[in-house]
Amino acid sequence: MNRRDFLKTAAAASATVALPFSAAASAKPGGKRPNVLYVFSDQHRAASLPGEAFSRAVAPTFDRFRRENLSMDACISNYPLCAPHRGILISGLYPQQSGLVHNAQTLQPNAPGLGDAFQQAGYHTGYVGKWHLYHGEREFVPKGPYRFGFEHWRVWANTNRHYDGITFDPETGKRIVMHGYQPTRMTDQAIEFLGQQKDAEKPWLLVVSWNPPHPPFNPPAEDKDTYNPASFKFRPNVRLPTPADDEAR
Repeated sequence: MNRRDFLKTAAAASATVALPFSAAASAKPGGKRPNVLYVFSDQHRAASLPGEAFSRAVAPTFDRFRRENLSMDACISNYPLCAPHRGILISGLYPQQSGLVHNAQTLQPNAPGLGDAFQQAGYHTGYVGKWHLYHGEREFVPKGPYRFGFEHWRVWANTNRHYDGITFDPETGKRIVMHGYQPTRMTDQAIEFLGQQKDAEKPWLLVVSWNPPHPPFNPPAEDKDTYNPASFKFRPNVRLPTPADDEAR
């Protein structure tokens, strides 16, 4: 499977996200349950997406990906900060309930996570990309409750560099340098997961978390002329990141 086929697979799989989870969980034994692919990027405002008002973004492949799948256009983040928002997604708890109210914290496994819920419903669960729910996650997140039920584990560190990131052997924690543009390599890992599910009896949940367009604004090498940061025009209320921001997760 290549990245083009990944888009086609995503179109078929992620359209099922609109179904209530209880519909998948309550399916009759042996019945066909939907696979679920949840893809999200970091700090990606609707105003920065192709086709949105005030947007001049040119991204035809991403635009097609969005149109052919379930795009959550009517949703907002009620806590638009990286770790707290991710904590809501994974735990189902508001930040004031989970205690995860800023970035330099760890989401505590005080309640079953998203992966746990799908596992209990008979799903194989996978996560690829940025995690940012484990303070100090430049190091390995060990097997156990802090993975919140995700079995296939391909979490990255140093994601703000967008190139040559670090991931880990999911069993031993050995650091692995992944060369190239991170979203491309993360997508390769997602394709690997999907290939492994081809003949599997279980349905699957896969979460794919890309870091761009989170700063720094360094596009793929093949698009550096199309997306030259020096040519960007920003709204007057945009505060450009400082170099120190780029070193954070």
